[in-house]
Amino acid sequence: MVSPPKSSLHDGDLLEDPQVYRKMVGRLLYLTHIRPDITFDVHLLSQFVSSSRQPHLLAVYHLLSYLKQESGLLLFYPSNISFQLRGFMDSDYGSCPDTRCSTT
Repeated sequence: MVSPPKSSLHDGDLLEDPQVYRKMVGRLLYLTHIRPDITFDVHLLSQFVSSSRQPHLLAVYHLLSYLKQESGLLLFYPSNISFQLRGFMDSDYGSCPDTRCSTT
């Protein structure tokens, strides 16, 4: 998944109805349980829930179009198989254009 371009808190016009953005991000958060490929993007989008702007909504639409194109990608956890979970982390210091803090 290619992440949408970095966006600042002050880029673009404020949304007239920010509740639509909040609902969409909330539903995307729920989807991250079966679609871990969108977790990082949803994390970035959730940072703008308090002051959502037009570019942020466009990024949500971009993510929704990705989900529509790749609708066959899902995680399935069978109950009869035990498995060992392994993970990794990749830090990106200075990726937030407003605070220059890490977003991971």
